[in-house]
Amino acid sequence: SDFMAKSRPDSPVVIVGGGTVGLWTAIQLKRRRPSSRVLVYERYSTYRRSHVLRIDTSSLFKFAFKDGTPREVDFVQALTGEDHHSRRARRLLLRTQELEAIFKQYAQDLGVLIQYSEVKSANALRDQHPECDVFVGADGAHSVIRRQIFGDGYRIRKDLHHVVELKYEVAGRTRPLDILTEHYRSIKLMPSSVFEYVGRERNSLTPVTLRFFVAKSVYDQIGDASFKHPVTIENYQQRLPPTLSESINLYLTIRKELLGDDPMFSTMRLGKLALSIYGSASFSASCHRANWYLAGDAAMGVPFFRSLNAGLLCGSRLAQLLSNSPDALREYNTYASRRLFIEQARARGKSAGIHLHAAFVRASSLVPWQVNKWRRKEIEHYMQQLYEDEASADSDAPAGAAADLPPDRS
Repeated sequence: SDFMAKSRPDSPVVIVGGGTVGLWTAIQLKRRRPSSRVLVYERYSTYRRSHVLRIDTSSLFKFAFKDGTPREVDFVQALTGEDHHSRRARRLLLRTQELEAIFKQYAQDLGVLIQYSEVKSANALRDQHPECDVFVGADGAHSVIRRQIFGDGYRIRKDLHHVVELKYEVAGRTRPLDILTEHYRSIKLMPSSVFEYVGRERNSLTPVTLRFFVAKSVYDQIGDASFKHPVTIENYQQRLPPTLSESINLYLTIRKELLGDDPMFSTMRLGKLALSIYGSASFSASCHRANWYLAGDAAMGVPFFRSLNAGLLCGSRLAQLLSNSPDALREYNTYASRRLFIEQARARGKSAGIHLHAAFVRASSLVPWQVNKWRRKEIEHYMQQLYEDEASADSDAPAGAAADLPPDRS
């Protein structure tokens, strides 16, 4: 374990985990070292996630290798939907499958090899690739590489919020509610904060994610509800607390009435997650006569769509250091530690903002002189429309019978 492996410029690199960050790291390595062999191990041959991702374009292009070749231009256009002469948007909203498909195609075009098999042992992986002295663990929050090489220790691990996410698709194009005239009025009727994320229309469908910030007691009542085993339209009545199902019904109804949403109810999936901060005790190590690195969720996790952004930054920086630094182990550990510190501070600031936002909305919903609010008759009309829609629907019923109206706080 004291052997300090020196990474050769032409050394093959093995990456465990072929998700977004693993593929991005492979892409950046091949861009910088086109003749090197990069092998990615991925457990699943088909994508298992379907949520909407929010990416800061700065996370994609900072530290990334850029040379303006036609292949790179095509990749950027596929990713952003814009040509290289356009001014890029600061943020992108993409489906997981869409992003990973673009990354996968680009990686394979560059010559990255993808092997679909599960890695269960870091030692066996090292024995299988004796010619390789660089291994990257990008195998998720429950990383085998972190556990077996780094001891699965954490520098920090803390839950900030408990969230229930409803994901579904809408026929045609849609948008978020207007923050002041529509969304603010709506969340006054809810027992907890709600945030919307609307993705890019594709094949006449637009993905929508609604995040409901709930109390831990509500979170615990739902039981197991990961996105591998979600709450669906068939079993939500038995699984969801009444206050949560009422909030979901009301919010969906308001969106339908204001925006004309035509939700595809068969696509509705509800899962819960704790918005947490965690970071590995270390991000690089020399072990078993090789250098090992952590990237993506194997390295750190931060909420508010920042895990992927941090992972992209770390993947680009790692590829840069492996290509030109004689001390990549130390420099990458320093960079990743600094990135965790920055992301942790940002997450705590946003968490405080959410608490203040919720307190402000609750207080403003109680004052008797409200102006920016839904009137009782408007809400009754919206809910009546939902009853009528349910009565005429067959299998495509909305997510729950319209429950009792929230109390009139006006």
